[in-house]
Amino acid sequence: GTMKQKIYPDPHGIEVWDQDNYARICLHIINSAAFFAITGLEPPPTPIDAKIYSEYGLPWFDLYDEAKGDVQPSGRFAKVTTISARDAELGEAVHDETSFEVSDSQIKTLGSNDSRAENSQPSSPNSHEHSPERE
Repeated sequence: GTMKQKIYPDPHGIEVWDQDNYARICLHIINSAAFFAITGLEPPPTPIDAKIYSEYGLPWFDLYDEAKGDVQPSGRFAKVTTISARDAELGEAVHDETSFEVSDSQIKTLGSNDSRAENSQPSSPNSHEHSPERE
């Protein structure tokens, strides 16, 4: 898949930011046993692809940010390519990129005044809640 990323111009300038006041975040990558213990769900097969992600009812996000602008990448970032493009350059097998439909109910728009991502617990594709037969 392709991820869109933008870096917004700072509307305030560096002088308004307290550079001595910062935070950090710890990210934990978990294995399948921990996934089950945390979520109560059977872990998806590995590696998970976009189709499986959608089958689990997990949200896709779109950003309402048309008016924010974008800072152009510089240096090394301007040379970033997709994994598929890199694999093709190296002559490696390209992964199946067959298109599929994502339900509108799974797309959450972030950033608009009237729409925020909802906290939702994903469910297994075998559950009735997200069963394709019931949609």
